[in-house]
Amino acid sequence: GDQTSMIATRRTAKTLLVIDQCRDTRALALERAGAKGLSVVTASDPDVARTTLEMMVPDVVLTDMFAPDQSGMQLIRHIRARYPLCSIILMAEGGHEAAVREALRAGAVDYLLKPISGAEMGESLDRAVHAIPRTVDDVPGLEQLEYRLTIGTDLACVESTVSWLVQVTARMLPESQR
Repeated sequence: GDQTSMIATRRTAKTLLVIDQCRDTRALALERAGAKGLSVVTASDPDVARTTLEMMVPDVVLTDMFAPDQSGMQLIRHIRARYPLCSIILMAEGGHEAAVREALRAGAVDYLLKPISGAEMGESLDRAVHAIPRTVDDVPGLEQLEYRLTIGTDLACVESTVSWLVQVTARMLPESQR
C-alpha cells in the first residue's frame, strides 16, 4: 500500500566524498565504504572537492589534510559552515597531532593516521555514519512535522542556519524535485 511506496522513495544509501591525492587511499575507501552500502564519490584535491560539493552534499566526508599548506583544514571549516549535517573524518600523516586537534575543534568527528588499515577505516566510517545528525526524515511513520525556528541576532549564524534549513528540506523531497 501507501507505506511501501513511501519507503521505496526514501533515499537509502548514504554518500561518502573521499578527498585524497593517493589512488590507493581512494581505492581502500571505495572498497570499505562499498561494503557498508555507502555510495562513494572521489576527488583528488580540495579544489575538485569544492566543485563536487556544489553538485551534491555528501553525508560523510573523508579528507586528507593536504600538508604542507593544510588546505584540507580550510575545507573542513568550509564544509562545517556550509553543510552542518555532514560528518567529517580527517586523514593525516603521523607527526601532525596539532593539526588533528585543530581539525577536531573545527568540527571533524574522527581522524585516521596514515598508513591506514582497512579495519581502521571501516570503524571510522561506522563512527562517522553514526554521528550524522538525525533529521525528521529518519523518524519512521512521521509524514509531516511543523516547527517554528527563531534565528538570533548574530549575523554570523544566519548562513549556516539557512544552509541547514535548505538541506533538511531537500532531504524530504524526492531526488527529482530537489
